[in-house]
Amino acid sequence: MAQEIPFTNQQASGVEPLAGGGVMSMNVVTDAAGAVFRRPGIRAYTEAPETPVNTSGIDGLFCTDDGMLLALSPGPGRTLYEVRGGSARQVQNALPGIRRPVFAQTEMIVAITGGREILKYIRASRIAEPLGGTPPLASHVIAHASRLLANDLIVNQTAVRYSDTAIGTTDYSGLENWSFAFPAGYIVASARPDNVQAIAENTNNVYVFGTGTTQVYGPDASAVYLPEGTREIGLGAPYSVIKQDQAFAWFDNYRRIQISDGRSYKDISAPIAKTLDGATDPSDAFGYRVLTGRADCMVWTFPTDGRTFVYQAGSGWGQWGGWDQATANYKPFSVLSHFLRTDTNTNVVGTTDGFVAELSEDAFTDLGEPIRAHIETGYVSRGTDRPKHCQCVRMTFRRGSTVGATGPQAWLSYRDRPGPWEPGIPIDLGGSGDTHPVLEFRSLGTYRRRQWRFEFTGTDELVLVSATEDFEVLEQ
Repeated sequence: MAQEIPFTNQQASGVEPLAGGGVMSMNVVTDAAGAVFRRPGIRAYTEAPETPVNTSGIDGLFCTDDGMLLALSPGPGRTLYEVRGGSARQVQNALPGIRRPVFAQTEMIVAITGGREILKYIRASRIAEPLGGTPPLASHVIAHASRLLANDLIVNQTAVRYSDTAIGTTDYSGLENWSFAFPAGYIVASARPDNVQAIAENTNNVYVFGTGTTQVYGPDASAVYLPEGTREIGLGAPYSVIKQDQAFAWFDNYRRIQISDGRSYKDISAPIAKTLDGATDPSDAFGYRVLTGRADCMVWTFPTDGRTFVYQAGSGWGQWGGWDQATANYKPFSVLSHFLRTDTNTNVVGTTDGFVAELSEDAFTDLGEPIRAHIETGYVSRGTDRPKHCQCVRMTFRRGSTVGATGPQAWLSYRDRPGPWEPGIPIDLGGSGDTHPVLEFRSLGTYRRRQWRFEFTGTDELVLVSATEDFEVLEQ
């Protein structure tokens, strides 16, 4: 009898592994056919310098609709750069605040806030200066219905203030009118007096995330904004909100990850709930969306815990990280910021060591560092607790052409109870001309329940196309 070994990107570290819950999925993505790939790697980006833009890191990225990429170093004393044509130009020193930067684009300016005063980057003159009109000290700013909106961190933390309107490319003075009287003004998230943690927009609506509630507002001709719905779900990490087309996903106040369009809500984090419950300080989590040819991934990094969780649409949960060759251990993922350029479909990233780079499925290292990946299944019983004899494991691969130490390398391991694994079986992937090897491993013992692990690395492509086990159910 032959059945697949469930090497899939479906980590379920909150589910009992002896019952079959997948234990670990590290640095892998899958395609629609179930083939297993290493996650996208980090490579040099043609628009950016080959050296670090700022050695303190890059924790903010934004690309305007005319192709100007803006990058920010972490606070305090943070620096704003323009990145284009392989170089980086310093625009502004010392954006106020030490929080993660948030950007909002209008026809004439890009508003930027880092937890204090709002900065304006004037697109025509390419200079940056404080936004006028006494806007609130804010952690979040958005552009919606020809206005800017920002939360108020100091005066009224339950309020969202909005500017006057500005339309066209010659006069943005309306965006510097932040009076409390029409045509500017404010809205109060009054369903409950919980402080506003973040705001976001999806063209149609404004989403106001509080500590215990989420309220949705729509534009109104007479009242400017009117509430359209409120739910008893708050925000547990202010920078965890990810826009997914017309919906949003975020880490909520109950340590769950929700997806919602403001009307219906879905908890997608049940498979890793136990792991999220054990996070030391999840409030510093930040999120972003990675779109490649084969994967649509929502990525959340928890800096205090040094872990990055990834939800792949149509597949499930996994983790991403780097690899420390000196200690032979995984290390935190080096991506500190991300922006998806829709004009070129490029996943631009800022790294913890200051590079502006590209996350690409055609890259098999992180700027030269190897990417090690592995999958651990839960314990597989094959539908019966009777003993089974593993007659043969058959694995089909597609590999690149590099050979030697930098070529693809892989190992197969298993264990039949918690404790040490059996010694890993090196997988001989053949020479450079053998690009579609099919390998068999025969007579791998007997078991009632077995956990499998597949590991792979190298600086060339390797794809696990399929893995099956031929087994015989034995008499008791």
